[in-house]
Amino acid sequence: MPFQASGERVPLIGPRSRYDIISARNSTWVYHRMKPGSTLGGAAPADPTHTAAEFDPVVTAGRAEFGGLSAGGLFTLLGNAKKPLILEAIDNTAGATISTVDKTGATIRATLDPAKAPYHLSPAEYIKATGGSSGSYVGVLVRLDETAIL
Repeated sequence: MPFQASGERVPLIGPRSRYDIISARNSTWVYHRMKPGSTLGGAAPADPTHTAAEFDPVVTAGRAEFGGLSAGGLFTLLGNAKKPLILEAIDNTAGATISTVDKTGATIRATLDPAKAPYHLSPAEYIKATGGSSGSYVGVLVRLDETAIL
């Protein structure tokens, strides 16, 4: 059963909504780490033995990591948040193209430049990473945007 939002915290929303780590007070790193030979393709995180619907991140010390991925790059858990988010930083060692897309996959912002962070994301925006070097990773630092007027 998914956790319910409490106070200023909302669940880290994935297929099973098991983690409650994104808040307004504390920023959280979320990583997609590809296995050797795989690049970010803008897909929901999956590995050779788990589909996107079965895959949970490893959560430690305010960091959620999807590791050993054969598919990755679509941070749908962020776009499904019940509140707007602030994308505070991007860790793009993969050299991937980072963009935002809507629920249908249509591009909203073609390129997010890590040097120009922070970015404000609506609940309908997903972060998408494509390309880059094999076996590398992309991470995003996010928190709830409590200043947004809904």
